[in-house]
Amino acid sequence: MQYKHWWNNWVPLKVNFLGWRAVLNRLPVKSELKRRQVTLPEYVCGLCRVEEETCSHLFLNCPWAKEVWRGVDEWGNLGLGYIATIDQLLSGAIQQPQTTRILKTKHAVILVTLWAISKTRNDRNFNAIVTPSWRIIEQIKSQTYLWLKNRGASGITDWANWSKFPFTVH
Repeated sequence: MQYKHWWNNWVPLKVNFLGWRAVLNRLPVKSELKRRQVTLPEYVCGLCRVEEETCSHLFLNCPWAKEVWRGVDEWGNLGLGYIATIDQLLSGAIQQPQTTRILKTKHAVILVTLWAISKTRNDRNFNAIVTPSWRIIEQIKSQTYLWLKNRGASGITDWANWSKFPFTVH
């Protein structure tokens, strides 16, 4: 099944666009730049420094990104399991038998996680800033909380309940 991008108005448009472009494999990751004959000093992932940086590797297969997803999955009780593609990650988030508000919240968490991984990769590649995965998980929790609280009718009101493991949405 081909994923049809579901735009989530509880997160900024730039975050939705990142998710959409990731599904389409239209992000300027190093493998795509190499394919377009852009010369770079190296083509390995900026986060793990082991494998070539592709969309799939950056967001799903990089050991650093896997740590982030593990922490976000534990906290958000997302039920991710094994994810092979970004398409599968996003489509699985919106097809579980739950209320619309819970699905939309989980979808927002996944989009914000993609955004955080992308920003961390850029900080590492362009500013030489190395951030541990646990700190990114904390940033994902706080960024998602702020966006959902201020942008939508998500029902998120209490930081204490939001930030605990796992969060619950009513």
